[in-house]
Amino acid sequence: IVFGSLWLGSLVLNTGDAVKFNSDISLQSVGDMIFQYIIGSIMLATLAGSLMFLISYALLSKIRKPAKD
Repeated sequence: IVFGSLWLGSLVLNTGDAVKFNSDISLQSVGDMIFQYIIGSIMLATLAGSLMFLISYALLSKIRKPAKD
């Protein structure tokens, strides 16, 4: 989930690499990764929520009993 969030964030922000592994850690690089993670996690949550809504709506429309008058 974390890697998916970072990957989606890198696609949206067009940063190139999803995760940059290096030993030179600065406050700026951490800030960039956190912003990328937040954007990616919002996108991933929106996509997952939309997908689950469509799946549950399709299943419930198949299972639902017709209303009696």
